[in-house]
Amino acid sequence: MNPCQNKTKYRTVARQFYKVLRATIWAFIHKIDDMTTHYRNDRFLNVQSGRMSLLVQLNNTRTARALYSLASRQLNDEPIIESGKLYGKELYFLIPLRAWRRFVPDWQRRREVRLGDVAYWSRGGYLCFFFGQTPNTPSTQILPVAPVVVVGRIMEGMDTFRHFTEFSLVRVDGTSEPSLTNHLHPRKRNEIRS
Repeated sequence: MNPCQNKTKYRTVARQFYKVLRATIWAFIHKIDDMTTHYRNDRFLNVQSGRMSLLVQLNNTRTARALYSLASRQLNDEPIIESGKLYGKELYFLIPLRAWRRFVPDWQRRREVRLGDVAYWSRGGYLCFFFGQTPNTPSTQILPVAPVVVVGRIMEGMDTFRHFTEFSLVRVDGTSEPSLTNHLHPRKRNEIRS
């Protein structure tokens, strides 16, 4: 056998081994993260834009706590209102948490997320909502553009995403208890009140 062919074969085997090892490590990290991530029953976000209305339950990560204090007006008097953008079936918009980037450990950042996850992209300062696949997704996985920190999950309103139009204003409010009437169409809200 030619020495060059032997090196090529060795490199191919090494690449395959590295891919399997990397996938196994990421699966293990996600498993540990799922076991250690606790969702709080007293931290929610109301996200509204036109006819789209979402209820998000936040987990207990440091980034989620900072987001909740920002959205619930503990740090300032105004709610978060930004222009939302789309990337495939990912909704994202800028939030003023850029200083928190240095406090996010690398083991909390994920390269793969699940349907309905809400994540914070620490390098760009964006809050991301995942309603389906993004353009860079190869198969059934949902891959963000860069590693993100999962801060919560969408509890209600996944079906209202189809009403979102790009560059619409998105309003985010923090609340300690979920309110069903905030997540209904205005006509249905009036029916419940009467």
